[in-house]
Amino acid sequence: MSDSRSRQRPTIANRPVVQRPERASSSSLPAVVEGGSPGAMIIERAGVSTSMSLVSGERYVLGRHDAADVVFDDVAVSRLHGVLSPVDGVYVYEDYGSQNGSVIVRGGIADEVVVARSPTPVTAGDVLELGGGASRVRFVREQPEADRAQRDAGTEVSSSAKQFAERLRLAGRTRVPVFLLGPSGVGKTHSARRLHELSRLPGAFVPVNCARLPTDPNALHSELLGHVRGAFTGADGVRIGKLVHADGGTLFLDEVESLPPVAQGFLLDVLEGSGDLAPLGAGAIRLKPLTFRLVSASKKPLAESGLRSDLCERLAEGHLWRVPGLAERVDDIPGLLWRFCREQSTLLGTSVVVTPGAVRYAQQVAWPGQVRMLRATVVALAQLGLARAAERQVPTRTIEIAEADIAGQLREREQVFGVEGGAPQRGDARRLTRGQVEAAVATHEGNQVKAAKALGIARNTLRKKLQASPDDT
Repeated sequence: MSDSRSRQRPTIANRPVVQRPERASSSSLPAVVEGGSPGAMIIERAGVSTSMSLVSGERYVLGRHDAADVVFDDVAVSRLHGVLSPVDGVYVYEDYGSQNGSVIVRGGIADEVVVARSPTPVTAGDVLELGGGASRVRFVREQPEADRAQRDAGTEVSSSAKQFAERLRLAGRTRVPVFLLGPSGVGKTHSARRLHELSRLPGAFVPVNCARLPTDPNALHSELLGHVRGAFTGADGVRIGKLVHADGGTLFLDEVESLPPVAQGFLLDVLEGSGDLAPLGAGAIRLKPLTFRLVSASKKPLAESGLRSDLCERLAEGHLWRVPGLAERVDDIPGLLWRFCREQSTLLGTSVVVTPGAVRYAQQVAWPGQVRMLRATVVALAQLGLARAAERQVPTRTIEIAEADIAGQLREREQVFGVEGGAPQRGDARRLTRGQVEAAVATHEGNQVKAAKALGIARNTLRKKLQASPDDT
């Protein structure tokens, strides 16, 4: 079961708009003008505040219905009130046609209220009021320090995680490039964002999915450096490129092994300061060089990535780290589960907990999808628990995730993905495939002793699995 944010969201159309209640006085809002793309939001429900980081690329539906990502228990808020979406590196808010409307207050100034009936950009410092102002969302650059500390508490218990966290902390005092290696879902984006936070850079954290970059040179130029109005047919406005957004901050190149050939040369020219930095259609104007912290991530080592060698040299100029997999971080699983439950408690407005038996079970199974798979399991089960409670029409104060729930979720995943995508018990060699054993050895950089320990099997068993033919496993 996938995160509910990936589902097709219903919209509320053609509903009569009634008179919106009197908006709360803007004098009650702190007049803080931050500017720039937000990295977190502070959610106010009935005077109680919680905060959460905005996950790159994800959209958030706000409303009173259980299906919303952020749930408000407020009769003035519509069931599906509006949606916050990332568009071209910035967040925009769109009201779904709610009964009592939405307003965006900029910096607490009363005469700068924007009625959000169409996609409206939001920046750090803006306050979104739903249905009259009792329910609010304050957009900020980053999650408050105290909340970040509580969010990360207990998730770095294993020696592998502690060592990696220390590397990030020390690297935060430098500005050299960083290359991160690890399988999908291991936490490369989280690590890059954490490095940006530790670096205390004045600019934004700008992720770029290299696999989605266009191969047309003009489209690529527009994507990375922007364009001016009239640069091409349909260019009715100005666009700021992702590299320009990252100026003074961190540029994160995710899935860099998928960088198209045309983008490799383009990016190399920018990194070497020899390329044209002007927006598409601006002509040959000389602009100051862009300065950003470069962080790249790949599922493949640079030597196997297929990238041109001179670009690899640029990416490898600083730190080169392998992000530890979940098999090396078994002791961190309880803390990670606690963090994900707290996230869902904030989003759903209902306490979400995992039973001790479920925690022990989660530490005994393999997670081929790494931390992302662990989080997706909690999200799916929390959403399912809330839906079941709503169907029974009984109020629930706590959604409990038990061992049987996780086991059932993993069985469903195994049926969809096949044995390779399942969750074999650690120590159960019969359910381990040769591909899974090879993946564990690769994760531990060829160290069979560590791989066997992570899988919970003897080294001789691991060797037999590696020597067996694919049909025998």
